[in-house]
Amino acid sequence: MADRDPSITLIDYIRLVESDDFEASPLLSHRDPAEDRMVLTTIHQAKGLEFDVVFIADAVEGVLPDLSRHRSLLQVEQLDLLRSPIATTPSETAADRSTTRRLQEETRLLYTGMTRACRRVVLTATTAGPGEPHHRPSRFLEMIEGPGVDVVSGDSAPARPVTPREAETWLRRVLVDPAEHDHRRLAAATALATASHPGIRTPQSYAATRREGADHGLIRGRLRLSPSDALGYDRCPRQFALGRLLGVGADGNPHLTFGALIHTVLEHAERHAAGEDRPSTVDEALSVLDSQIGRHDFGTDSLRSAWQRRAQELLEKLYAGWPQPAGGPVLLEHPVRIELGGTTWRGRIDRIERNPDGTLRVVDYKTGKSPPTNEEARNSLQLGFYYLASNADPAIAELGPVTGAEFWFPHAPAKKVTVRRFGPDREAETRRRLEEIARLIDQEDWEPRPGRACDRCDVRLACPAWAEGQEAYRR
Repeated sequence: MADRDPSITLIDYIRLVESDDFEASPLLSHRDPAEDRMVLTTIHQAKGLEFDVVFIADAVEGVLPDLSRHRSLLQVEQLDLLRSPIATTPSETAADRSTTRRLQEETRLLYTGMTRACRRVVLTATTAGPGEPHHRPSRFLEMIEGPGVDVVSGDSAPARPVTPREAETWLRRVLVDPAEHDHRRLAAATALATASHPGIRTPQSYAATRREGADHGLIRGRLRLSPSDALGYDRCPRQFALGRLLGVGADGNPHLTFGALIHTVLEHAERHAAGEDRPSTVDEALSVLDSQIGRHDFGTDSLRSAWQRRAQELLEKLYAGWPQPAGGPVLLEHPVRIELGGTTWRGRIDRIERNPDGTLRVVDYKTGKSPPTNEEARNSLQLGFYYLASNADPAIAELGPVTGAEFWFPHAPAKKVTVRRFGPDREAETRRRLEEIARLIDQEDWEPRPGRACDRCDVRLACPAWAEGQEAYRR
């Protein structure tokens, strides 16, 4: 702040902090209005001034209007939202109201800038660059179109590539653009085929691409689904289609390998102890871990040692605080299946325990550190499937009725093993959701659901819902 106004003091700064007033200060010094000169300023600084002609540059989305958050750290302006009605529409959220308010402020700001002109206003905007799909001309430009408004486009002079990689991209787009003249497309093909520049690749090294086609044809024959399929589709149909059905981004995942290792260790230790009609011990589980760790690929020896230490911590915590009521397993890694609406659903239950009252409960081991909320677990599709399938399984029915289904999270950040339980009253709703998911998959509805999880998505680079994934679908 001192760089902008050397005269400011610490007392001035404290007063600004206390008032939460960081609005731009008009630092324009006085000039003779008769002097013919150009003034470079911001819209805030131009308040109260007049000019013959005003140029408002860079009128693009993200700049004008700028809807990003750049208020004070404490965001005290949100207090007004708390005092206002909760929502003007049933679906409106606090974030929506904040965006609307910000847009109104940006509209008033544009009005201020335009009304500084006595004769003419000129707004300029640049078209989006190759990596800026959302950097488009401002929505305000469409609002002010009408009589007396001249629109001039600069599209007649396309930008030329600067780097070798940009040149390669430009040539490839010219080659596949049906609007280009044939001689330009032929020249682009010749340049790409005979390129000797070190920065331009040979055509044989390109990733294979195809034109975007129909979304149908992935499902063939009778559907056979699993609870993991239901979770994947419920999270994002597009991710399910690309990842599960087409195998995009299907490289090895150490977290999945770790989960498989823990399931194998617990199955072997518990099955051996059950054969002797006794509970297994942590020493037995750790011994099985030592024998199994080499059969699971974690990459390097150092990574394998790190994952082994993590597995040891998980097993020691599980055996030290076995979830209550403590019971012995009656079945381990038991396969189940159920028919719902003409679709076969299959799965494998990690563990079925007998409760003290003779009833049974399904247990699903989870090796992650972030358990769902109690409400999320009550509505879990995975636990709901296990509950439905176990009660329909003849082998399990001979052992007793299943009255519950649980997630066990021994590696969650808590002193004891974290347990999350399914709500048996959600049985009918779970059945309906599974049937609906099967119907949508059969209809091949792969509509993407962009959200926060996209930041960690393995198939984002091939998803047309995102800019980085659109290149594979360009015609």
